[in-house]
Amino acid sequence: MNRTRVIFLKIFKCLLAIWIFGLIWFNGPIAGHNLWNPLLAILWLIALILVISKLPAGKAMMSGQLAFFVLPVAVFSLIRPSNHRDWQVSSSRTPYATLTGNLVTVHEIRSFDYDADGNEIPHWSTRTYNLENLVAMDVFMTHWKSDYAGHPLFSFDFGAEGHLAFSIEARLEKDESYQLLSGLYRRYELIYIACEESDAVRARSHYRDNESVHIYRTIASPQQARARFMEFVRTMNQLREKPRFYNILTSNCTTAVRSQMDGGFPMDWRIIANGKLDELLYERNILETAGLSFAQLKERSYLDPLVIGNPGKERYSSRIRDGRPGF
Repeated sequence: MNRTRVIFLKIFKCLLAIWIFGLIWFNGPIAGHNLWNPLLAILWLIALILVISKLPAGKAMMSGQLAFFVLPVAVFSLIRPSNHRDWQVSSSRTPYATLTGNLVTVHEIRSFDYDADGNEIPHWSTRTYNLENLVAMDVFMTHWKSDYAGHPLFSFDFGAEGHLAFSIEARLEKDESYQLLSGLYRRYELIYIACEESDAVRARSHYRDNESVHIYRTIASPQQARARFMEFVRTMNQLREKPRFYNILTSNCTTAVRSQMDGGFPMDWRIIANGKLDELLYERNILETAGLSFAQLKERSYLDPLVIGNPGKERYSSRIRDGRPGF
């Protein structure tokens, strides 16, 4: 084995060891015991180091290392996604759509309301939309403390029939909280939540202190908006029949959309660092800009709750668009 191959093998084993350490830490075999899985990960790493350092070079050491690497990967490969778990209320129903000609009936639309303290008032609905009435597509961008961390929501304007939004999320069970690195290890399922703007957007713009929301209209024609809408519907229905895992790199709120698009979308680092997605869409001339720079557009697109007040469910979609560029 030449020197280059030896170096490559060592790097590969090091990266694999780091990945397996994270696998055991974040999605280990001891369910419901968050302290035990990290301890097991540490013990696994210590044992691996002992095997490498104590066993003599040769077949014995290779066999020992192989066992330490293969067993966790084999167990990981057996983990399967499911739509049937004890889900948190916000993602407890699996939405789907049925089509009859130009009519699309969307079932299990999340239509939550919120009390004065921001507590959820659960409600789901079923609505029918005529694709001939689809006139535009909008994008909401949620940002947290970092400009590099965000969450997009995609909304479709059916005129008098109202708006229907999609939020692509990690589906959490009742005893789970979202952890970024857990999203590498089949910890969460992927869900397409069909929702009202007064639910998913309003929760972020008015009731979550650590989130800011911007609204943008895209330049999509009615025909293009229809194509994008049907991609969401198709993927949503596929997930109902065949669930998939959420992954922070390959199947998150932006990469999942990229993968579902007919014809694809050029890869860009801002699809991963998705807090910058609105900047990317601006540069690709996908947003209505009204001749503004990106900084100006972002400033005027901010849904400031102090400015727009707190309109109820019926007025929310129209109120947040008043005076915004492109509307």
